[in-house]
Amino acid sequence: MRKKEKRLESESSALRQRAERALSRRPSTLSVPTDLWKLVQDLEVYQIELEMQNDELRQAQRRVQEARDRYADLYNFTPAGYFTLDRKGVIQEANLQAAILLGIPRGDLLRQPLVRYVVPAEQVMFAYHCKDVFLTGKKQSCDLRFLSPGGAPLFLHLDSHAFPHAKTGALTFCRTALFDITKQKEMAEERDRLASGWRLLLESTGEGIFGVDQAGRFTFINKAGAEMLGCKPEELLGKPMHELVHFRRQDGTPYTHSGSFVYRAYRNGESTRGEDEVFWRTDGMAIPIAYSCYPLIERGTVTGAVVVFTDVSQRRQAEKQLQDTLERVRILSQRLDAVREDERTRIARELHDELGVRLTYIKLQLARLHTLPEGALFPRELMEERILSMTDQVDTTIADLQRLVTELRPGVLDDLGLVAAIEWQSRDFERRSGIRCVCEAEQEEIELDHTCATAAFRICQEALTNVMRHAKATSVRVLLAEENGDLLLEIHDDGQGISPAKLTDSTSFGLLGMRERANRLGGQVEIAGRPGKGTTVRVRLRRLAATSLSPPFQQADMGDAEPRAAGSENDGFVS
Repeated sequence: MRKKEKRLESESSALRQRAERALSRRPSTLSVPTDLWKLVQDLEVYQIELEMQNDELRQAQRRVQEARDRYADLYNFTPAGYFTLDRKGVIQEANLQAAILLGIPRGDLLRQPLVRYVVPAEQVMFAYHCKDVFLTGKKQSCDLRFLSPGGAPLFLHLDSHAFPHAKTGALTFCRTALFDITKQKEMAEERDRLASGWRLLLESTGEGIFGVDQAGRFTFINKAGAEMLGCKPEELLGKPMHELVHFRRQDGTPYTHSGSFVYRAYRNGESTRGEDEVFWRTDGMAIPIAYSCYPLIERGTVTGAVVVFTDVSQRRQAEKQLQDTLERVRILSQRLDAVREDERTRIARELHDELGVRLTYIKLQLARLHTLPEGALFPRELMEERILSMTDQVDTTIADLQRLVTELRPGVLDDLGLVAAIEWQSRDFERRSGIRCVCEAEQEEIELDHTCATAAFRICQEALTNVMRHAKATSVRVLLAEENGDLLLEIHDDGQGISPAKLTDSTSFGLLGMRERANRLGGQVEIAGRPGKGTTVRVRLRRLAATSLSPPFQQADMGDAEPRAAGSENDGFVS
């Protein structure tokens, strides 16, 4: 208050000095100073002061009017809408832009509660906004949707600030500025939608995708890519890509930064693709990758690069397994050809050395009988002896022929079925090898087609052959069962076991043969064993119903003969 009084005194003193200077420049009508003259002079000074004050007042009024006009223009034509609200939220004043925003004439807005124009779902939020404005006396902001004549709601940003009453100082009114942010909201929603779609695309793909800037730092990486590299996405963002995952080749030699395919993309704008690169996981393990790398170009300028990569470890492993399988098949095919030729040679030798000799003997005996002179006397005893000898040779020849036919196709398998054939094979194995063999079958008969039954019989035959030759076992257990429509065959011995190296040895033709027989029928063979703990062969074949087709070999008119036993000399696959 004292400062204001001093300022007024100073202004009054200055005004009087100006008036006295103005009066001194006027001609005086009195020549002698008297009291009357001083009074007149004071009156003239007061008159001049009043004239000066009137001039200043008129100028001040003109400036105030100009300021009011400028304020009115600013108030009405500013891009923001302005309301003056009382404590109940009733509109006391509104500028032209506020009326334009709401699409309602300004006169119709006055004395109306502003909440009426707020979307009903957000009217409570507006009420809390007004309450906070008057309680805190500080600026409050919020985003609300307002009703619009066009139908679609308007998104408006509100900034409100309460101001004190001129006389009482109480917070009775507030000024609220409204800014149309509808387009910004729509753009933000569209940006969020695109970002959400982009993130969904990145997270949905099984391939790794990451981006780098011109300094080679990670700008983004999807979840699949981070998992391949053994870390979380946030652990890589902003860090140098080359030093973390691409710093050396698979052979351990350093990889220069400038030689990296990513560097060529974000520095030179080159697009590259390849399958001969490796990335290094955070745990130090190298992963072979197939990649595509493209530069990111914005307004003609390369701003970075994006890399799409795939872990090809499984594919490389599958390719290696395929090559190994092809190699095994090639070796097995060669073995089959050799075994086939050996078998043909053996059969030819037996036909020549045994059947041929016996038939030749019979022929000679018949020739001698034929050359006897007519009416010649020949002792009956000698004649019967020759006939009996020829009969023995014929019986032996028939037995040998039956044996050869049985070796090519076991007759008991076709006549009695798989269960009976396996049981016979187990008994014959025990008789030939002296190793106790127990056969257990859950069913007396299992209906199978000839292909599946033959495969199971031959696999069991090969397994028993291996036991006799290599296992040094004292007992064998053979189990034949049916499970979920599949045929299960298990051969377990208590011998010396099999080494892991032998299981994968490409020259173990017996094991290869068993696996290939099962694989051709969609089945599988599992062989497990440990040194000194015996070996177990588990076979699972898809059970196929028996057909009406005749077996490949009909052994008619050759008498009853038993099939060749396990361990005989023409086993096709011997490990």
